[in-house]
Amino acid sequence: MNMIKPNLLDLLRNGTHSRHRFNTEFLHNNLTLEDFRDSTLLMYGAGESAHWFYEIAVKKIGLRPKAVIDRNASNIRQYKDIACINLEEAQQAYDLSSTVIVVCVGDTRLFKNIESELRIFGARAVLYQGWFYEIHNPIESPRVDSVSWQADMCKEENEIIEAYNLMSDEHSRQVFCELLYLHYFQVGCKIIASPRQEQYFPKGIGWHKFSDWIVCGAYKGEIVGEIESQRINVNNLYLFEPWNAAFTKLKEVVDRASFQDNSKKYHLYNYALSGTNSEMGFDASSGLGAKLSADGDIKVTSVTIDQIFPDTPISTITMDVEGEEPSVLLGAKRTIEINKPHLGVCVYHKASHLWELPNLIQSIQPDYNYYLRNYTSYAIESVLYARPKT
Repeated sequence: MNMIKPNLLDLLRNGTHSRHRFNTEFLHNNLTLEDFRDSTLLMYGAGESAHWFYEIAVKKIGLRPKAVIDRNASNIRQYKDIACINLEEAQQAYDLSSTVIVVCVGDTRLFKNIESELRIFGARAVLYQGWFYEIHNPIESPRVDSVSWQADMCKEENEIIEAYNLMSDEHSRQVFCELLYLHYFQVGCKIIASPRQEQYFPKGIGWHKFSDWIVCGAYKGEIVGEIESQRINVNNLYLFEPWNAAFTKLKEVVDRASFQDNSKKYHLYNYALSGTNSEMGFDASSGLGAKLSADGDIKVTSVTIDQIFPDTPISTITMDVEGEEPSVLLGAKRTIEINKPHLGVCVYHKASHLWELPNLIQSIQPDYNYYLRNYTSYAIESVLYARPKT
């Protein structure tokens, strides 16, 4: 702790706000998912949050839950390749007093209710998946040498403070501190979360220009569904997705949306966006996110925003590109300098993106206000918004 300079220490203290810390005994033990490799393990919950536990704990780390407990098990019966059972069936099949149960939900209040119910059924080791750092930062493997990692962060103290000072409201500053605390100590902690439906449609920050919108990493078209359901007015929506399997699904979604409402113009690009125009490797093997990779066995065409839109008055750019955000921003340098589009940029793929990305945008175009929002209570789906001041 002596290595931390006072300004950085202040931010870390802000990240430990009592309303957002939980289970301090568990945090003190600093357990990891790897510690439960030899345990009899059950998952609880087959909803959206279970996806992260499955992709990280099961597929990446190699844990093997015996079953998934879910109240709707009679209708589900199978989650991925794991049997789905109800609580009564779990009690009959397993000794819950000696079984580790990881609860996969996004709401800690819901976790508390589930934990109480499980304890009535005899469970003792009931854990919340958000307590594990690996769930928050699945792309970067947690560093074994935490002292070295902390020392590296301290070397970037000035950059961290600069980024913090760019935040335009107290909510953003609190989220920044909580994410900083999480990454510095490599322990799970709850992040203040905004409603999921507000992702890329944030309330209360004046972020509302959608007329000519570039979506970097459109995947299977989830953003199209949100635009339709929220009745967002968009003149032109430029959708980039390099992975052919996802692009096919994207095209189907767009075809349906266009048939239902022909007032919007959808433009599909089967390209990756980056900082260069070239052919690049692409890895689609992980459910954590298909991405550009030198080791990828798929070849895709990479282009820059400045190349594709040299004269288009772009109003909005959003990006979720699995860690390539700095490169995409540099490839949009001229567009950002001239048009000052609203920006919505994911900052959770690498710990350092928390401070590197706001500083990068500021170096390109200083006429922005910055807001940071999280939509899961995990570090996953943390988005930096940049809104032009003028």
